[in-house]
Amino acid sequence: MAPGGPLSVAINASLDPYAAGGVQANLNGLIRTLRQRPASSAMTLLAAPVTTESWKEIGGDVFSVVPWPFPLAWYREPMQGRSPTLAEMLRALRHRLGRTSLKQHDDFLRRLGVDLVHFPHQLHFQTGLPFVYEPWDLQHVHLPGFFSEGERLWRDRLYRDGCRRARLVVAATAWSKADFVRYMGVPASKVAVVYRGSLNASMRLAPRQRDAVLARLGVQPGFAFYPATAFPHKNHLRLLYALAKLRDEHGIVLPTVFSGRRLDPFSREIEATIARLHLDDQVRVLGEVTEEELSALYHEARLLVFPSLFEGLGLPVVEAMQHGLPVLAADAACLPEVVGDAGMLFDGADVEAITAALRRFLAEPRHADAMRAAAGRRAQEFSWERAAATYAACYRHAAGRRLTEAQEALLEEALSR
Repeated sequence: MAPGGPLSVAINASLDPYAAGGVQANLNGLIRTLRQRPASSAMTLLAAPVTTESWKEIGGDVFSVVPWPFPLAWYREPMQGRSPTLAEMLRALRHRLGRTSLKQHDDFLRRLGVDLVHFPHQLHFQTGLPFVYEPWDLQHVHLPGFFSEGERLWRDRLYRDGCRRARLVVAATAWSKADFVRYMGVPASKVAVVYRGSLNASMRLAPRQRDAVLARLGVQPGFAFYPATAFPHKNHLRLLYALAKLRDEHGIVLPTVFSGRRLDPFSREIEATIARLHLDDQVRVLGEVTEEELSALYHEARLLVFPSLFEGLGLPVVEAMQHGLPVLAADAACLPEVVGDAGMLFDGADVEAITAALRRFLAEPRHADAMRAAAGRRAQEFSWERAAATYAACYRHAAGRRLTEAQEALLEEALSR
């Protein structure tokens, strides 16, 4: 086919689009934005059979949605009660990468007329077609204590395999790009940084609607907001200790709202810590919330507090800035890059530092005003419209197709970050 000819792209949409989580929100944003752009490529979503109908709702008329018939599962420990052997881990990796099914994969893709595959998250299958790969982040390298030996090895081999075979690797931040270059051995010239926004919490609600939502949730305006799935690296516990210290040592009670998917046993540990520190009347744990509820919470919050110890992007920070909300975030991983001048940073591993940042923010309202103004400016750097155009350029580059001058400029900018 001619280098300037049309391109058929298949996106691995093996996730549940309605499940909470940053990777899901990222994929949703990509599909919804590409759906609104003039179709310059044929687009196919490869969906798990149980999520096919959901993806049809999101993809609309622009995307063909095809059930992917080959299982693709995340890591599971081979056996309970002992560490897996190296042979067991390699067998698990081979099974999940589908090494024995490469020909089946490619035969299936070619029947669909696919030229290029995009893997927008860590899981990928073996293919001989050119593909774009997004490892997302290397948390297992920086925080190995949160993973078993088996999962660390599995992740490492999975990510290295994807980065080595991909025509192009995409990172959400320059910090993550540097991580992939350092730990995965990827040439910097092969990694494009694509800043993207979030379409979460984008509903525009009238004041009356927001009041009704907060009343239903049992929340008063003016709270600190922390939306995060209950993973240990999200660092809820140190934030709780900081809130207790702020109350007990400085006489400041800061109402705080947690939202996000529950994951036991850590969710139970969060709730037990709230009870032990007598924060029941101050901290509200909502669990997963609707799009309407999330929009109201961002609008009525006083600040976003984000003590996460590791992020590949940190979508809630982007969402907060889109709402003009001041951000107090840990100085970990990519967060300083994302926050820029729109917030205040602290050491997320230090309860005293979290306490001091909250106290300073509450004591100096002029900083809050400056941060709100900066948040609006900073949020403009994270645009899905621009990201979708950059992805289109990445697709054509990875497939060896000719790019327009505008696409060349977008690609050069993404590769030079």
